[in-house]
Amino acid sequence: MPTHIETKRDEGFTLIELLVVVLIIGILVAIAVPKFLGAQTGAKQKAGQANLRSAESLASTVYTNSGGRWVAANIQTDLVGIDKSVDWVAGPSTSAKTIGYDLSGTQTLVLSVKSTDGTCYFTMIDNTPSTGGTFYGKIAAAASCDPASPPTGVPGMSATSNDVGWG
Repeated sequence: MPTHIETKRDEGFTLIELLVVVLIIGILVAIAVPKFLGAQTGAKQKAGQANLRSAESLASTVYTNSGGRWVAANIQTDLVGIDKSVDWVAGPSTSAKTIGYDLSGTQTLVLSVKSTDGTCYFTMIDNTPSTGGTFYGKIAAAASCDPASPPTGVPGMSATSNDVGWG
C-alpha cells in the first residue's frame, strides 16, 4: 500500500502561454503579409514587362523581314502572324496580355502594355539612322496605356536614357 497520496494534476497550457503563442503568430503574420503583397505586385509588373520585351523583339523581327521598315498596311498581320500568344491592338493596351502599338512612319514603333497592377509600360523603337534607339517609359496607375501618346517627361522616354529599361 502506498504511503503517499497521489494528486491528479490537470495538464494543458495556461492562458498566458496561449496568449504568448498568439502574439508570436501575430508578429510573424505582420512581417510576412507585406512581403507577400510586395512580391505579388512585383510579379504582376514583371508579367507585363516580359510580354512587352517579347513584343519588342518580335517587332524588330517584323522590321527586318519587311526590308528595314514597318509597313502600316501589314503590321497587324505581321505581328499576329509571328506571335499569337498576345493580343495585338492598334491602340491602348488594357491588360498584360494585350500589346498596344502605334506606328509613326516607317521607322518608329511605340508599344505599350498595362500590367495587372495598373502600371503602364512603353517601349519606343526608333530606327532613324544616327538618332534612333530603343526607349522605355512607365506610368504608375495610368488611366490609359495609349502608345499614340507615349509619356513625356517620364524617366526612360528620353534620348539620355537610351536602352536602360524600366528601372
